[in-house]
Amino acid sequence: MTCLWNNFLVAGLLAVATCVCSSGQTKPEAAPATPTRPLEVSEIDGGSASTSEYGTVLNKDTSLHRKWYILNDRSSPLQLSGAGVTVAGANTFVLKGDATTSAEISAIDVVAVLFDLWGDRSMNLRMLKVKDLSSNTTFSLSDSETKWAAAENTVKEYLTSVTYVQRVRLADGKVWLADMSAILRQITDLHLKVSKEDLEGRATPK
Repeated sequence: MTCLWNNFLVAGLLAVATCVCSSGQTKPEAAPATPTRPLEVSEIDGGSASTSEYGTVLNKDTSLHRKWYILNDRSSPLQLSGAGVTVAGANTFVLKGDATTSAEISAIDVVAVLFDLWGDRSMNLRMLKVKDLSSNTTFSLSDSETKWAAAENTVKEYLTSVTYVQRVRLADGKVWLADMSAILRQITDLHLKVSKEDLEGRATPK
């Protein structure tokens, strides 16, 4: 009886092994996601959300302060410091801050994404500068080309800016590109609402 039971047991194990073999190998593990490049995040007080210039007063009784976030990728040949968007009067945005080069550059593309009081994206401001820049040069982001007209309500509701380098053209013709997946992830980690399509937009309000 014991021998017969052992035969049944062996037969059962063989059947299971045959079934496993016929169904193929174990399911392969999913390929790991491509890692994103690390970003250095700086937060700056962008000043009061109350605006009173040129006889125009917005948000007169608020205690809110604007926040400026800077996202720097250390692989970029252009690093930002003190960068953020302020307002001039009731209908103009102005980009502030400095940038420093670590290589010879012929063109840069810097983007500031603006968010309203509720954390929703309102618009993208894009600074495209085609200019020869030497390595180890620091220059101001503020000039006549870094001002954008905006509706009064957009200015009134603006509270947060996120500024980063999107593209750099080097003097030798090579182009450095930002890791947009890393940018998107970092912005959402700041509890701000933005999509991939939003980041691909130009300086146009929603």
